[in-house]
This record gives sequence, structure tokens and C-alpha cells, in this order.
Amino acid sequence: MTHHHDPAVLEIDPLEVQAGLQAGTVTLLDIRSQALFERSGERAIGDRRFPADPDPAELASLDSERLIVAYCDCPDEAASFGFGTRLRRAGFPRVGVLRGGMAGWREAGLPTEQVVEAE
Repeated sequence: MTHHHDPAVLEIDPLEVQAGLQAGTVTLLDIRSQALFERSGERAIGDRRFPADPDPAELASLDSERLIVAYCDCPDEAASFGFGTRLRRAGFPRVGVLRGGMAGWREAGLPTEQVVEAE
């Protein structure tokens, strides 16, 4: 098995992510494209929309003390792993991906909210 990402970018179970959100130790980032975001009709409660290819100012808005977990709707969380690798290269020590993405979140029975169309 080959790793196309930084092996320090871990897959994290949705229930662990939810517990971290509640404890204030995790930042959950929705890095889906705007089209996928709107098409899905929902998002994980407690997440933050974030560009998959952030600029330095956007990166600076993240709290490096927290575990930063990204999710997408890609096969094998490909976009999330790529994003995690970029964050690691940018100096973020604790980065992960949501196992199963949005589908994994739903399958774990975790709360979602309806997406409101962009204004």
C-alpha cells in the first residue's frame, strides 16, 4: 500500500471527532467544493467551511493548538488527505481526516443541519 499523503495525517472516527468538538479540542473543516456542499444539502453541526486550497491568511485563522480534521465527499477521503498534507507542511502539528467523510458522519448518527443556499 502506498501513501500519497503524510503518514502523520490520521483517519479519525466520526464519534471521536464529535467528542473533540464538544470538548473544544477539535476544529472540523468542511473542504467540499461549493457545488458539492450545496448538492449535499447538509453539513456536520459544528464544522466550518474552509477552502481546500487556503491562502496564508486563511491558514493563519486556524488554531494550531487544536486537532484540525477535514472532510470531503471524495473516494477514500482523497481531498482531505491532500489538504491535511498541506496543513502539515504549513506547520500544523495535529491534522486528521474524518473517516468516511460526510457519509461517515451521517452513518454514525451524528447531527447535521440543512445547508442554506449562498446569499
